[in-house]
Parts: sequence; structure tokens; C-alpha cells
Amino acid sequence: MSLDKITVYKLKDHITAFEQYIKELDGKRQRLPGLREIAIVPTEDGPIVQASFAFKEHESEKKAVDVPWIQFINESAPDPIIFQSRNKFPCAVLAVKIQDEQSTNFYALTFGLGADTFIDMEQIVRDFGLRVAMNICDTEKLKRIQTNIHEAVSTHSEKQISTGSNLNVFQIDDEKEFLRSVSGLAREEFTFIHSLTGKDSISIKLNKNAPLNWNSLVQRLQTLEESYNLERYLETFQGYSKFHFENDPDTISQLDELLFEKIRTGDLEHIHLAPPEFVDYDSRYFTYELDGGERHDDISIIDFLATRKRAFSERASISSLKQKKIYIWSTETGQRINAWTAYKCLVAEITLNDETYILSISQWKKISTDFKNEVESYIAHNIPHCDHPYLLEGVRIWDAAQGKNREDVYNTTIYQAEPDIFLFDRAKIQIAGERIYEVCDLLHIDKSLIHVKRLKAGTASISHLFLQGKFYSEAFVTDQKCRQGMKDHIINNNNGRAIAAFTDILPNERETLITNDYKIIFCILTERNNANIDIIPFMAKYELMHSHKYINQALGFQCEYKIISVLEGAP
Repeated sequence: MSLDKITVYKLKDHITAFEQYIKELDGKRQRLPGLREIAIVPTEDGPIVQASFAFKEHESEKKAVDVPWIQFINESAPDPIIFQSRNKFPCAVLAVKIQDEQSTNFYALTFGLGADTFIDMEQIVRDFGLRVAMNICDTEKLKRIQTNIHEAVSTHSEKQISTGSNLNVFQIDDEKEFLRSVSGLAREEFTFIHSLTGKDSISIKLNKNAPLNWNSLVQRLQTLEESYNLERYLETFQGYSKFHFENDPDTISQLDELLFEKIRTGDLEHIHLAPPEFVDYDSRYFTYELDGGERHDDISIIDFLATRKRAFSERASISSLKQKKIYIWSTETGQRINAWTAYKCLVAEITLNDETYILSISQWKKISTDFKNEVESYIAHNIPHCDHPYLLEGVRIWDAAQGKNREDVYNTTIYQAEPDIFLFDRAKIQIAGERIYEVCDLLHIDKSLIHVKRLKAGTASISHLFLQGKFYSEAFVTDQKCRQGMKDHIINNNNGRAIAAFTDILPNERETLITNDYKIIFCILTERNNANIDIIPFMAKYELMHSHKYINQALGFQCEYKIISVLEGAP
């Protein structure tokens, strides 16, 4: 039986020995089997090759008490089900060093379930698999693409097609979606590859007529190395160049130090937590302790830090977050589904040497200067700063009853101070058949639909603001029941205000609605005085740019923003 699949990781340039990336201990601090040398017969005029492997077996045991439906039946069964199973699984890692006159490269090949536990993932080149896949894939025969919409909120997306197809069929928004993995067939010149999946590693299904042996393995690793260094991907995957995967250990160390210092001192602006993979929130919950503890519907850095019994010491480092776990559980069975390190869940934006970096899924990426200039230039030249005086400054937003600052206090204050404004905050308006949406926070008779959010540390609320603005603006235009729902809300909650002044700006028919007469206003509340747009993260600016393009250019609305200084805390 010949080997039909290999998975390859590339190691960073500073690696000089296998022991630097093959771990001695697993995630449970249990000792892993050590490396065993493989004898490689050198070839004439070929590179110098060294290889070692580590092998282990792992077991899984399941009893009746571990299967919820068996437990359920056994509760009332006179003759209960007796069940027990034990399985063994082999896995191994192969460490390879290839040295020629030009370079020395290290790789790790994994075989079997769980083999990646041998590898120190901080030492791998994170974009190796994806870059190789983009360079060698047949762009007419792609099968699956995973993307990450990285605003201040991380959104994961997966698109799969049963038969290979062109990239255009996947309808990837090149300006907004960033690739996480690519799967499909290889171009014809890569005769040893049938299909591939590239992410941090490259997984290759080998052609049956190109069996693998030690000589061909070295040649194929060299081919993958050459493919990694190509720039062919820029022709098709143009958006990928906006972010540079940072692989320099010194830079990563500096970024980690800056990030941890912010977290240690409570400076959580531009930092939040997000699940690093797809999550079915309807059937899952999260905890910050292995033995359970308080359940959370989502993960939050503020909640996470609150579970610590004491503050981080001066000697603490980012390692604390790389060791501390966040657990995900099934709401149906109460069993633990998965666990991630807190570091893997971190989403952050840090400036180092005048360059902007973002952290997502344990990977630092540097935003290209051209891309950053493009976004900031667009905002400066295309999105006006709103100057409406009725959007007051200096409002105290402390909710004494709930003991916290809330933006709905601001909304209510503006509503009470301005008779030409109607309050829609918490008004559930029907959109697409569901009465669950707040189409805006405030409506002014000058045809301004106003969305308000408070800039809070440790959250991604501002990107939500822009995303909601896009969604509600489209609903206002296209959904007649939305406009009728707004009218009904005005009539039923007028509190003596001039009903017609508000309902008259909400036409029944789409044909009589001239969107250019209306203005979408994004209001960002902050405790800072004299603040400007630079207080929001770059990726939130990016979302603002795209929201403005859609609201203004596609839908035809005017669109502005306003940074509003408010007072926080009890008087």
C-alpha cells in the first residue's frame, strides 16, 4: 500500500535543529516520545538531507455514562445497555532538514490524527500552506474556500462547491474577505499532486501514478519551497497582499510584549476575544475554567480577566495567555466540545514602529502601507463629519438603576431635549418577516436615521455599528413593512409629538422614496475630549469605508459620522 497523502509544515528561518520545533511535552504537560533518527542515503550532487521521526499511540475510551442517549434509556430500562469501547490510534511526525548551497530549510510532516501535537506551532511559517496553494492551484478547479472578514469583529465563512469551479463562482469580496484556506486541484505541471488544501500547512493528495519514496519526497519538498516563493498568486488572489504574515521572531516577540502589557494594565482598547473557528451559538456555551464555572453565551476579555483570582504580576508574560484555556461546551449534553488558548482567541490591533499589526487566530499580520493609506484617504475625502447641533456633547450616560454606562441613556436624553427627534432605540420593527430589529436609534424630521454606539474597551461594538447601518439602510429602502412598522411605532408611542411630521418622511411606496434626501449618521460615543476618527481601530475604519461605499454608492443615501464626547460614571 502506497502513501496517498502528506501534510507539510515549513519552519521559520531561525530554526537550526529539530529539537527547536519538536516538543518534549504535550498540552497536558505529559512527556512525548523522543525523536528517532532515520538513515538517509545521500545522492550524488543532491542536497544534504537529515530526518528524524517521533511516534506515539493514543487511546480513546468510551463507556455507557459517556453517551447521553444511552444514559437516557438506562434511566428507565430494567435491562440497561452495557457499553464500553477502547480504540488506539497511531500518529507520527517526520522532521526533515534539506541543505544545499543556497539555503537550509526545515519541515515537519504529520501522519495520523493528533500528530500536530508534536509540533511547536509558534515556530511554523503560518502562510506557507496558503501561499503554496494559491500559487499551484488550478484556479478553474477550486472546490472550497474559507475566508475571514476581519473587522474589529472576526467573521468566519466557508464556501464549498461540489465540482471544481472558477474563483469567481465563490463570490469572494476581494476588498473585504481574507483567505484562510484554499482547496482544489493542482495545475497540470504539478504531476505528483491530485488535490490540495492550503492553510498554515499544505495537505496534498498524491497522484496514484506518482508514488512517494525518499528521493521523491525531497524533490517534492523542494518544489513546494519554490512554489512558496512565487508571486503568481497576486494575479488571482489580489486581496491577499493587503496583509503580510509576520514571521520574524523578534517582531512577534515585541508585538506580544506590547499586547500583554496593555492587557496587564487594563488598556483594552482595540483588543477583544472571539472564537477562532465556526461556532453554533444555539447549542454551545463557554467557560473559563475546566471544571465548568459560570456559563457564558459568548467570550469576552473583560469576563475572562474577571475570572482571574489576582492581577498579572510584573514578571508575567504572554505565555500566561498561551497556557490559559477557554472551553466550549454542548448545551444539550453538557460535555466539553473543544478548548482554545486565550491567545488563540485574541483579536488585537497594535502599532509598532509606525506600522499597524493585527492579531487573529494566533497570527500577527502587518497591514500594508498602501492599504492603510487607501482606507484613511477614503474616509478623509469621502465621509463627512456630521455637525448637527442636536447631537449633543457632554451628556452623562450613567444608568444609576443598572450601575453602568449605557448608550440608551444618551438616546433618551437627546429625544427628551429635541422635539424633532423620535426615539427608536429598543423599538422592534419588522424586517424580512421578523419583528426583532431596531432600524435606527433616533429619527429626525430632517430625514436623518441615526445609529449610536459607545466605544468600549474589550469589545467590537463599533464594527457592529457599521454592519447594522448597512443592513438597516437596505431594509429601509427595500422592505415596505419596515417603513410601515416605523409608522406604527410613531403612532403608538408619540407622547404628544407631531405624528405627521415623522410619518410623512416614511413613504409607503418605494418609487416615492428618494434615498439621496436621507442621511445615515453613525454616532460614536467616547469619554475622550476632542476625539477624532483615529480613536477607532484601523479595521473598524475599514468597515466604515465599506459601509459608506454600500450605503452611499449602492443605495444612494448620504452618510456621515460623528465622534461625540460624553461623561461616564456617576455624577
